Amino acid sequence: MEPPGGGDGSIPSPFAKGEGMVCRLPFGQLVRVPVSPSALDRRSSKSGSRANRPQKQHVQGELPMDAGQSTITLQPIGVVHSSIKDTESMPLEGAPAVLEIRPEYAAGLAEIASNSHLVVLGWFHLAERDTLTATGPLSEAQRHPERGVFGLRSGARPNPIAMKVVRLQGVDGTSLHVEGLDFVDGTALLDVKRYSPTWDSVFSARTSRETRYREGRAPLEQLQELAAEAANFHGEHCQGVALAARIVQHAMRTWQMPQKSPDLRVWIGEDPCVFDALQALLGLTVGSKRLKIPGGRTYRLVYQDEALIYYPREIGDRSPAEILEAPLDQLFSVRHETDYTPFEKTAEERQRGTTLPREQEETLVARVQDSLVNGKLPCPVAFKLAAELGIHVSQVGRAADLIKAKISHCQLGCFK
Repeated sequence: MEPPGGGDGSIPSPFAKGEGMVCRLPFGQLVRVPVSPSALDRRSSKSGSRANRPQKQHVQGELPMDAGQSTITLQPIGVVHSSIKDTESMPLEGAPAVLEIRPEYAAGLAEIASNSHLVVLGWFHLAERDTLTATGPLSEAQRHPERGVFGLRSGARPNPIAMKVVRLQGVDGTSLHVEGLDFVDGTALLDVKRYSPTWDSVFSARTSRETRYREGRAPLEQLQELAAEAANFHGEHCQGVALAARIVQHAMRTWQMPQKSPDLRVWIGEDPCVFDALQALLGLTVGSKRLKIPGGRTYRLVYQDEALIYYPREIGDRSPAEILEAPLDQLFSVRHETDYTPFEKTAEERQRGTTLPREQEETLVARVQDSLVNGKLPCPVAFKLAAELGIHVSQVGRAADLIKAKISHCQLGCFK
């Protein structure tokens, strides 16, 4: 495979343009990156004043600390080959790419094929290097202050070192075929290492993206982002992942709710793919008591005193992409209950001890709801539920009363 660039074997420089920066990097040449304190030693006499905020400037100079050296020397280990040539064309989820590793580092690839995923480090040569703060969309900027780039994933930063977890599709000599890389063609590779679920996966991690409701998001872009997050947990893009993304987005926008609100409880239906995806997107665990598993076909989200209940429709063989773009009413029949308090018990009931524990009753009500036929619960089904859950059939009748559902085909008079 020929290196990209001109006939001299050079590749596009992995460094931002600027005073003292090279514009092209001969393949194999050492790269010396000046390390600078200038952006770190900015002070303002009036905190928070826009007039006194640090102005953009290039980061160069000597490091004012005992770091042993003022210049760090990097040697690219290879280059990215991608069909994506510019940042504007890069899909949100990244794209297939080939990591060409230089021959002298071939020994470092031994047994790399035993890993399903890799962490790739590169140099974003097209990124700004003189930006230390950034904001989100305009609507977010009205509510949230500028944030420092060290607390963001923005490519613009003093040292634009890029990191991305990718799926390894195959190894061909010193070429690694990967999926989901958001580095443009010609990006210099700084390092490749295996992704370790043991050390790198933190399911309970949270950022402001998950704990604040974010306005101003383009609907399809938000759905694609949600689907990508769910697929990383589930293992593949599929119909269930796309359906879960639609449920989560609809609930977030209906309630203006943070994606992983601790106040949300979810009763999950029987589709295992949707199950996985909702768990990932909403940060659900059984231990947190936010995840309920009643079975059945419906998905019930309860937030504060309201509920959204999603009844799946037949979707045939639609692709995940088609599901993300389809009207919601083609995917689900949705019921929005604005006064959802079916689990409150009277003092008399508690005293008699005739009610089930709250969580068991919530599960029972969800099972009854899923078992309704034309708005009614068939008597044989009520007895079957009682047997499955190890409870008296009268408790099934009480659960039906809570959701104002009648019992049909009753022959024994148990529910009169």
